[in-house]
Amino acid sequence: MVENGISDVWEALHQTDAFTLDFDSDGDGLPNRSEAMAGTDPRNAQSVPRISGFLMTTNGFAVSMRGPLGKRLQLQSAEPNVDGTIPVWTPEGAIVTRTNADVVLIAPADRPSKIFRMSVSDVDTDGDGLNDWEEYQLGLSPLSATSNGRANVDGSAVSDLAYITSRLATQNLASLLTTASTSQ
Repeated sequence: MVENGISDVWEALHQTDAFTLDFDSDGDGLPNRSEAMAGTDPRNAQSVPRISGFLMTTNGFAVSMRGPLGKRLQLQSAEPNVDGTIPVWTPEGAIVTRTNADVVLIAPADRPSKIFRMSVSDVDTDGDGLNDWEEYQLGLSPLSATSNGRANVDGSAVSDLAYITSRLATQNLASLLTTASTSQ
């Protein structure tokens, strides 16, 4: 694959060889480069991380968000600027989606008005060189650097990155993703 800063797993999963990264293929408002970071499908306008709801509670302002498993979702707020200047965004909370793509983060109701946005980023919880979203796609656990269950000749556990790298010597990434999706 081309070294373009985009996850090879995302490119293989969505077969994006002919895609222009700065084009919005599905018309959902996110260019393909942003779809790659978010782990969403560049051919499906419904596959986009977004704030899906909000509610004022006794604890503050609850914001519902949806994003792919293995991505870090962060809620950010800012005071609206009436003078047209760019607002200063403040992190309000973050979570890595694990078992449910729907999350709720609560921001304190400490200012008369706030605007919100969400940020999506990668995280490598187990530090093995594969991000959590990629590990979920490959049928591995992002909570263990050796979740593949293999050992080398001296009995030491094989890291997930080394396992995937060795599998790629005999198999292409698209077939690894197909195998992972049928075994989940």
